Amino acid sequence: PESFNSQIGVPLSLLRIGKNDEIALIEAAISKPLEMQSLAAMIHPTHSIYTVVNEEHVDQLLSEQMELLFKTERKGWALLPNDPRLSPFLPAIQCRT
Repeated sequence: PESFNSQIGVPLSLLRIGKNDEIALIEAAISKPLEMQSLAAMIHPTHSIYTVVNEEHVDQLLSEQMELLFKTERKGWALLPNDPRLSPFLPAIQCRT
């Protein structure tokens, strides 16, 4: 309800995907550490787009948000903004399994 990028909203969004749907855009966001691990496991993205790096998402939360990109399928792709704060994560994203 109202926010579909949460621990409740993501599963609700995933349940709405029909078997004939070819594309689903799922927004995921966190409010505390360790939330993205469970969201990434549910979503299991083939491609990822990371759109915003807010000042509030530095350090621990930025690392947590990268979890979804780490879970992106290797044959897929990840699109990230040109932000120097993301540089430490690029090797791990490129070497994901």
